[in-house]
Amino acid sequence: MAAPAGYYTTTQAAEKLGVSVYTVIRMCSDGRISGAVQTLQKWLVPIAEVQKYLVPAEQAAEVEAAAYSRWSDRRKSSHK
Repeated sequence: MAAPAGYYTTTQAAEKLGVSVYTVIRMCSDGRISGAVQTLQKWLVPIAEVQKYLVPAEQAAEVEAAAYSRWSDRRKSSHK
């Protein structure tokens, strides 16, 4: 099914966000993606809403590094 202009299918949104289709469906059902429309048991996800969840690659790398650092610090402190 091709999505109308301005919308992604759940599969397209999942690919853009790097999550599973089921995660996108849950986000739509929970109201975390505003403007999502359910038609015939298929969700249409506004492109603009998906873009709100995207971060630049540099920022994503920084967030990942910071998270790893916190995890590593907790692990080191638990082995003392």
